[in-house]
Amino acid sequence: DEESSEVLEEAENLKPRRNSELKQKQKNCEFSEEKNECNNLESCNIGLKVKNNCEIFKKQKNQCQKKQGSDPDDGVMSDDGSMTCEKLIKVKDKVEKAIRDRKTFSVQGSFPTIREAMKQRGWVERDIQRYKCNSLDELSSNVPFFASVTDLRNTESTLTARLLRNVKVDFLWTMRSEPIDWKDVPKKQLINRFPRAYFTTKVGLCAYLQNMHWFCENGVSHVLFPRCYNVCHPEEMTAFTDDFRITACLGLLKWLVEKYEKTGEESIKSVEGKIPFTAVEFAIQRCQEYIGVQNHEDIDKFDSLTVWEHQWDQFLTSYYLAVHDNLLLMECRTPALQELYQAAKRVLHDMRKFWPQIDLDGMNNIWIVKPGAKSRGRGIQLTNKLEKVMDKINPAAIKESRYVVQKYIERPLLIYNTKFDIRQWFLVTSAQPLTIWMYKESYLRFCSQTFDLNNLHESVHLCNNAVQCKYKNAKRDACLPDENMWDCYTFQTYLRGIGRAEMWEKSIYPGMKESIICTLLASQEHMDRRKNCFELYGADFMLDEEFSPWLIEINSCPCMQPTTSVTARMCSQCLDDVIKVILPEGRFDRRASTGMFELVYRQQIPRSPPYLGMSLSIRGSKIPNSAFFRMPIRTSNQSNEFENMQLNSNNNTLNLEENVKRTVKYIQPVIANLIEGLTNQKLERKLNSNTEEYNKMEHMGNSKSLDDVVPENDKMVINIQEISDTQERLCTENYDHKFNTNRVERNHNS
Repeated sequence: DEESSEVLEEAENLKPRRNSELKQKQKNCEFSEEKNECNNLESCNIGLKVKNNCEIFKKQKNQCQKKQGSDPDDGVMSDDGSMTCEKLIKVKDKVEKAIRDRKTFSVQGSFPTIREAMKQRGWVERDIQRYKCNSLDELSSNVPFFASVTDLRNTESTLTARLLRNVKVDFLWTMRSEPIDWKDVPKKQLINRFPRAYFTTKVGLCAYLQNMHWFCENGVSHVLFPRCYNVCHPEEMTAFTDDFRITACLGLLKWLVEKYEKTGEESIKSVEGKIPFTAVEFAIQRCQEYIGVQNHEDIDKFDSLTVWEHQWDQFLTSYYLAVHDNLLLMECRTPALQELYQAAKRVLHDMRKFWPQIDLDGMNNIWIVKPGAKSRGRGIQLTNKLEKVMDKINPAAIKESRYVVQKYIERPLLIYNTKFDIRQWFLVTSAQPLTIWMYKESYLRFCSQTFDLNNLHESVHLCNNAVQCKYKNAKRDACLPDENMWDCYTFQTYLRGIGRAEMWEKSIYPGMKESIICTLLASQEHMDRRKNCFELYGADFMLDEEFSPWLIEINSCPCMQPTTSVTARMCSQCLDDVIKVILPEGRFDRRASTGMFELVYRQQIPRSPPYLGMSLSIRGSKIPNSAFFRMPIRTSNQSNEFENMQLNSNNNTLNLEENVKRTVKYIQPVIANLIEGLTNQKLERKLNSNTEEYNKMEHMGNSKSLDDVVPENDKMVINIQEISDTQERLCTENYDHKFNTNRVERNHNS
């Protein structure tokens, strides 16, 4: 192309000047074998270079002697890192071939694994950062391009970037922080991002999973997700307030039952107690009302009891004193306490049917307040009081425009009394039809502190590596890693040690797979269906005491940096396997290797069925201009001639029923019924009545024509807008046949 020709021309023009400069360097160079450097550093250009980078000069210590015997016209421009003409032509041919084969790519950010994997498969990179840092476009016009790159390191990459500067690459690996103008992205360009994937935000995931029940399928898609509310909407805020209050009622009843069963009555009540028994009765009544509403028992009740705000405030105060501050109930009669225990236990049993997460909630009523679109644990706070949530999301005080409040899992599965979560990668290669690949390996992230519900600090409850790297590990079990990470194989070894080895293949891994599928199905309608898009996501799961995975959030552009020994091995392998899946040779060849990725879901979209609505098709010729067709009515002057014609053709005329039967197979059922009913009922009746009246008047010698006898409203008018020419002809013939047949019979009788 023109750019490559320009570069080659500059290189040819530069050869004489470079050869003269080389001879001058050889004269000034006084290389010393003993010192292993040039003695004349002040005037020797080669020596100056050795002064700055001695190691390079040591490898080329015989350079001066070799230069003296070199041919000035041998095409060699320099041996100090510069390019020869042959090498320049080779780079040019390589770039042109990559453009023809659609094998050009560009990577934003530091992803050496991606670059190496692409280059191993014959792709050519347009290095954006190298091209920008050298500012080749800003060079003055009087400085040739080749002269500007001969003294640079890695001139091949710089030259490749120069040759591809006006080329739209075929593969783009970008970062989430980099904005993309999707209007300028070519349709055939592979890019590692979907335009609209709102399930990676807290607000989007909360909204989509509210409709997850429509996409659940046994053994295919099902998700466990803690209750979550977008409290920036008034209706969501009301729902959260009601949820918090009912959860507090359940928490107080759990506290009562657990205390009574473990230590008896003395651990619940005291003379110095500050919590009235009416708080427990209030909680029981509110739970019973909730059960009644779920059973639709409130339909026939018109005078429902109103609970005022100050009553809820009084109850929450008593709840905080009992559960958070460990205060006791006031002294009362023993039978009353036993009755409350029995009622509380019965209510908790009945609530299980309508409160699926009752075991997960615990007693402390802890909630997580999250910014709607932040990651890496930024801005997350834990709270167990309703007024603190209100203060956090107060429009006058908040910095973020949107917040979500999610129920905290108070009874998670712990490893050596330490909380952890699981990071699971998955790859989406198509939004329509939905295609999901799941990575077979995952890793666990531990908190640096031991688990404690009374301590709501982030180091105890947030397992993000970006959060835990800020804190030192507490005194924990020696079996826990110092890096706070396990791979899935170490976790499976731990499960075998506690006698639950089957839970990984039976519950944990299948549960994570079904959760991912259900989440993407629920959000598929809002995803952009652009082809040639793919994206790697990181889903975070927590396990409950039954080893069931609960989805917490999904992250776009997950961190793939080798921060620990676990991620150093897994991240590079995962990125290399991504390239195996998304490149054309891996996407269209079923026998190609996909590494550790397995296809877990490929949506089967049936073909669009044909239109099965009302059948309004019509077969026939063009409709005449007139909207109606009037049957001809013959006068008395034409009767004799017409009678003779009809008598001669009577044997060849078909009767009315045969004509209708022959017409049915050419028309739709509705039109056939219309013709049949019209001819069998109205037509025959009107023909007979009109013919009789005409014959009477003709017998009496009246000279009036049939047009004068038949009233205008009774004349046979047939609408042929929906009838073909064949139907029109048949109706006319049968009309004439009936009319003349009746007339001939009456004349014969008279």
